[in-house]
Amino acid sequence: MEVSKGKECVFTWEIENFSFCIQSYQNWLESPPLIARNMENSRWNILVYPRGIIDENYISVYLKHVDGNLSGQKISFEFQLIGFNESVRRDIHLCQTNVLQGFPLFLLRDAIGMNKRNRDFYLPHDTFRLRCRLWYAGTEIVEYGQCSAKTLMGVERVCLVWDLQEFSTLRADLKKTLPFTSSSACPLVSMSLFWTYKIYFTDELTVEIAMKTAVNTVCSCKISNIAIEGKTIPLIETEKYFYLRDDVQIWSLPPLFSKRHLMTRKDAYLSNDTLSLKCEFTFSTGYLTHGTLETYIGPKIFHPVGEDFHNVNCPNFVKAESMNELKNDLEFLYTENINCDVNLRIESEVIPVHKAILSARSPVFRAMFSHDMKENVSGFVDILDIDLETMRLMLTYMYTNNFKDLNGTNVQKLYFAADKYGLLSLKQRCSSYMLNRITAENACHVLAMADMNHDLDFKTSVQDIIVRNCDEVFSTCAWKFFISTHSHLAAETMHLKYLKE
Repeated sequence: MEVSKGKECVFTWEIENFSFCIQSYQNWLESPPLIARNMENSRWNILVYPRGIIDENYISVYLKHVDGNLSGQKISFEFQLIGFNESVRRDIHLCQTNVLQGFPLFLLRDAIGMNKRNRDFYLPHDTFRLRCRLWYAGTEIVEYGQCSAKTLMGVERVCLVWDLQEFSTLRADLKKTLPFTSSSACPLVSMSLFWTYKIYFTDELTVEIAMKTAVNTVCSCKISNIAIEGKTIPLIETEKYFYLRDDVQIWSLPPLFSKRHLMTRKDAYLSNDTLSLKCEFTFSTGYLTHGTLETYIGPKIFHPVGEDFHNVNCPNFVKAESMNELKNDLEFLYTENINCDVNLRIESEVIPVHKAILSARSPVFRAMFSHDMKENVSGFVDILDIDLETMRLMLTYMYTNNFKDLNGTNVQKLYFAADKYGLLSLKQRCSSYMLNRITAENACHVLAMADMNHDLDFKTSVQDIIVRNCDEVFSTCAWKFFISTHSHLAAETMHLKYLKE
């Protein structure tokens, strides 16, 4: 029996500051609209329950069909946490919209480090990266789509230094208290420090945090000792979820150290009988920004596994308003030609720029402007090997650390320009962009480019993708041509496949 032709779409949703989600048990966080343009322009949402829907020890995930003419279609979908090897799958018949389908016991919170274990691996930079793949069930997939979205959970960070003078005179029955202010979510915060007596053991230095919250909130606390000569000694790092209550809640932290331990290392911890503690608090504010980043229809994309390749063709979700203001101010200097002191001549145009900005970002420009080269003396730099569009993209990145109008064609030119001018971060972000868009047809071209630029990390990642999808790549005409033009590189890649078998 002939199998009908089908379509597939992959949704990717990143939630930054995930450990600071304030959603309590049976409450959810909803994604921005996700559009499967190749599946009748259908609209979907993903719902994540950070503290579960039937068991608060689990993370629950659900898919909701919002609209689109898919009535009666049999849809298969699966969820996977990027970096986690296992996925879960379900087949459904779409009869109506706004019906939730999903997995209440998707992931055990402890399994991905929500209680500090393995967090760096499964939640890099505290980012929960969820992938949902859906397709017409029982069909041969011939068309692929993709849609990405990002959500940023709002946080407030407070850092203070507490100097406890004449520390050796601190009595067991005396509390030292330090009040400080936070956001409107936690208007009342104070920290108390005192000795507690333990039977059969020496006294222990204990810290309590008193909080009164206006909403549910998450608070993390990291305390370090600023020792002699400015060295920082980590003491504790922990976090707690606070439910909305009218009264003040007390959070007892693990002991910092015992009096016996402190006295034996007095010269390291105390300077002039002063204990200096660096206290770093992070509070969830409940505020979030989110948006749909891009949609794609085309050949199947081979998604990198277990690596943090960020989509860079998207709005820049900044974590601090001050950083956003700085980027805007620097971009204003560039676009309005304010106090420029050198000009770039490229094709038939002249672009005024600032030596200080270019020197800070590029070692090539730094060397050019630090010596009596003709460009430094004349005030003009002739750019002969980069086209105007690529130079404008690179300058935008140098001033703002962000991109505009990046696509599959100009990213390759930008990658070469970044390599020429020593912009390693730009080069890495371009390679990440290309890795997120590798298909069976373009894999050989990307591999050849990585090898030509001696970019070992990029090359290794491309080869890994090719090896994992060898059946599809090796059957293309592009691979057959690649064998004749890059025989050594093709042999090296096939040898890697042999080793993995």
